[in-house]
Amino acid sequence: MNIELTILFFKKRYKGLLFCLALFAALYAFDKSKDYMPLLIVFILNYGREYYGFMRIEKLIRATGQTAEQLANTSFLNNWQEIRARGFRRYCLIEGGLAKGAILGIFIGFFSEIAGITNRLPLLNNSFILIVVMYGIGITVGFALHRSYWIGNERRFKQLTQFEHIIS
Repeated sequence: MNIELTILFFKKRYKGLLFCLALFAALYAFDKSKDYMPLLIVFILNYGREYYGFMRIEKLIRATGQTAEQLANTSFLNNWQEIRARGFRRYCLIEGGLAKGAILGIFIGFFSEIAGITNRLPLLNNSFILIVVMYGIGITVGFALHRSYWIGNERRFKQLTQFEHIIS
């Protein structure tokens, strides 16, 4: 059964695998310094994660008799009910603005240093101000993204639970 699932996995994912292997072959042919090896390791680890996630979902599909879409909808409903119970503000501020916004702010600061934006704007030469500005941008973007996610997830939740009272 695992061999059958492995074959199914590679049938569904072979194009991405072939593309990445061709990319790594080209890198090896043109760049013998092997600076891309960490990227290859990340690719292999990610492909392994995808494989085991695929195996888990396929086994659930076969055990429950549901389709992949039904499993995804059930999982979404369970997760979204928990998130909804915590509230809109917590979802947007804590999970969106503070958590993901902080990470986004770090990346914005890092890439603004690489691009030389901080050299062009004298106000951002001070490290503290740079951190505050980048963290503020990250929080704002994280909040805005999670606000739009909330709207889309609410729409999907209402669509999936619209006829629930008729079924039960």
